[in-house]
Amino acid sequence: MHYGNVSRFFNHSCHPNVAIYTVVRSGDNRVYDLAIFALRPIKPYEELCFDYKTKKGVAVKQTCYCGEKNCRGWLFGI
Repeated sequence: MHYGNVSRFFNHSCHPNVAIYTVVRSGDNRVYDLAIFALRPIKPYEELCFDYKTKKGVAVKQTCYCGEKNCRGWLFGI
């Protein structure tokens, strides 16, 4: 049995091409889905990346290797 979908292959970038939003299903305030929207035109075979934007205060820092000009240097951490 296989689980997941193409979104499990998304990566982080400090200059992402997609954004992920939490949405509530119509009429049910307890069921949440994720919606993925393009932030700009995406070329065929271009890697899909979003900004992880993990909350500050995480005990372990993770170095960012996205290589973008505006790279913050860290995925998350203090």
